[in-house]
Amino acid sequence: MQIDPHNECVSTISMVVKTPGLEEADTSAAQAGQTQSPAIVNASNVVHAYTDFISSNISFDKIAAEAGVTEQSVRELVLVTTDQYHFSSVFKVQARSMDMDLSKKIMDHILEEIDQNRDAFKSTLGEYDLELVSRSEETAVDTALLQQQTELQNSIATLQKNLQTSQTSLKELIKPTEATGASMKTILKNGIKYGIVGMAGGIFLMVLFWAVRILLSGKILTDDEINVGYGLRNLMTFSAGAAGRRKRFPVDRLVDKIVSGAPNMPFVSACDVLIARVEALTDPGESCHVILVSSLGGNRIDNLARTLSSRAQEAGINVTFEASKDLEKNASAIRALRNANACVVVERVGESVYRTAAEEVELLLASGKEILGTVYL
Repeated sequence: MQIDPHNECVSTISMVVKTPGLEEADTSAAQAGQTQSPAIVNASNVVHAYTDFISSNISFDKIAAEAGVTEQSVRELVLVTTDQYHFSSVFKVQARSMDMDLSKKIMDHILEEIDQNRDAFKSTLGEYDLELVSRSEETAVDTALLQQQTELQNSIATLQKNLQTSQTSLKELIKPTEATGASMKTILKNGIKYGIVGMAGGIFLMVLFWAVRILLSGKILTDDEINVGYGLRNLMTFSAGAAGRRKRFPVDRLVDKIVSGAPNMPFVSACDVLIARVEALTDPGESCHVILVSSLGGNRIDNLARTLSSRAQEAGINVTFEASKDLEKNASAIRALRNANACVVVERVGESVYRTAAEEVELLLASGKEILGTVYL
């Protein structure tokens, strides 16, 4: 769905959760992430449950049908955020679109779904009150969206220009005329020449096609995109031949080596180096529990966490690792952050989606947890 970044229509609500005993609790300890108050913890659990419900479980089929778009397109217009503290009783919801009526309609639907499911949440989470603190509609300028659209349009324009130049060059090639009385040597020479020219043109068009496809896919293309955007350090980039990585074609491995510069070391050795770097970034002499946050599916992150914990234990290093996948959609993964001392973001070049990884990093930054750096498989 196209949105004008200079005229983004935003509908915003702020909601607060109140649980029995919350007003008498020590909020300063909650802000430091060290509270033992059941009222504060329960309020934070209610907030996490509602943010997950709004982000993943509300159906927007009817609104999508009226707007003539897919439900996923409508869901991407909704943004749910909490404050920077780990234990929070307040969350904010924004509906952003190119039309204020559509933004209001989405927000009205969200409030209606919250009211309809209030009793179901109470049966699971216990007694609480959910109050609407404020609601506003405004037209804003989204500088981040403006920059993203400008960069994408420039990339597409450059690729289209290169494609047009290539097509013009191919049209200017002269079709070989039938040789009359030419020698076998001349025929063979001309055949090889035009064959090479045609093959070069075909390879160029194929590369151009895949380049456009990769740019429009939204995948992470290099192992410094997330690092540069959020000022994070790269703790480890596993080599293409490391154990646990999917076998790829020789050309893919060569491109990985050129782009990422991954060290060519065995998987176990790379794990040991990663453990040493994590240990150097944490408090010496104290036990440390590190959460591996990733948007990747399958068992790769679980296997990596088990391997790192096992190697750390064998080396006598008091650091443990735990995998946490689908942080944006998994409420239990969000709650697991409470027991972590620090986090490491684990993604894969060419497979992880930049937007999903960026949302995970922003959620970690908002939670106040320390991000030690990134790891690329």
